[in-house]
Amino acid sequence: MNECTVLVADDEQVVLNIISRCLAAPGRTVLKAMDGKSALETALDQRPDLVILDLCMPLLDGSSVCRALREDERTRAIPIIILTGMSGAQNEEELLKLGADDYISKPFDISELRSRVGALLRRCIPVQEGQA
Repeated sequence: MNECTVLVADDEQVVLNIISRCLAAPGRTVLKAMDGKSALETALDQRPDLVILDLCMPLLDGSSVCRALREDERTRAIPIIILTGMSGAQNEEELLKLGADDYISKPFDISELRSRVGALLRRCIPVQEGQA
């Protein structure tokens, strides 16, 4: 069984708890951050297999965190899902240009979130012992 770590960043405690509970599974660790600065620090320190970022957060917004993760060679390849309350083709295109691998509009469907997370985690290839 592959061990995976998912970082969830959202400034709304209720949303953070819902996502964390719905993604909890054997072999999966869910890390939480309630602001963009904490999310970036955690991602750089822990290097999760997937990051889920709310677009609107205090201290650093999701766009800034996404950009910083893409600019750092240690986190450049980590898949990122952006959560957003905005919709429309222009906003969606901008999220993908930022470097997000996917986005989910709020309010979101739990089963859709699980499916998208599962699809991105299947792409993760664990680093073998002795490589890194």
